[in-house]
Amino acid sequence: MDAPLDEAETPSDAGHGLAIMPGREAFAADHQAGNAQVVWTRLIGDLETPVSAMFKLAQAFKPAAATGAKGDAAAIGASSHAASDPRAMNFLLESVEGGDVRGRYSIIGLAPDLVWRCFGTRAEINVKPQTDPDAFVEDTAETLSSLRGLLARSRIATPEGLPPMVAGVFGYMGYDTVRLVEHLPDTPPDVLGVPDGVMMRPTLMVIFDAVKDEITVVTPVYPAALSAAENENFTTSDD
Repeated sequence: MDAPLDEAETPSDAGHGLAIMPGREAFAADHQAGNAQVVWTRLIGDLETPVSAMFKLAQAFKPAAATGAKGDAAAIGASSHAASDPRAMNFLLESVEGGDVRGRYSIIGLAPDLVWRCFGTRAEINVKPQTDPDAFVEDTAETLSSLRGLLARSRIATPEGLPPMVAGVFGYMGYDTVRLVEHLPDTPPDVLGVPDGVMMRPTLMVIFDAVKDEITVVTPVYPAALSAAENENFTTSDD
């Protein structure tokens, strides 16, 4: 059972019968203080599956390039075909326990406000992936420092009672990125040309809880000052 709400956390009602958390006053106070936070609501999860929800939401959150607003676009990596797919910047992850038992959570992430990628020691970031999927700019910091800075700028405290993965950065780091911390001989040829790592920061998370039969819908809200700083000068990495 979730912890009881105090007066400052009274849910707001968006006019659609949904209890939106936190309340307006609590949200405004945190936002004015410059704190990153999440806004969320809960739905009954017995009429939808993660896969059906993913297909519906992916159609609703097509990047501009996928709808033809800016023509064909190259993918995050090397393939232009992936970027023309409306699901190219969305994901569905299933939690697994012990490698073979399906876990409690199914996690959908949509419409990232930034995408980070790396090729060896070179890191690049795109702070407008929804409107310009090709707008990657090289970071002045090398890959690991750049990634540390991205994680620091994306950190949000998780309110009690919410799933642990309600916000943050999601993606992969390839096996060969071990070369960033360990010297290994005989570098294999790069025959695929895809990034060694890709991370994205969703602006909408939909999390299915198979234990509670509940869906949590979450959007992270970053302070305006932080968002502006990222767009103007994302290359300031936090070690």
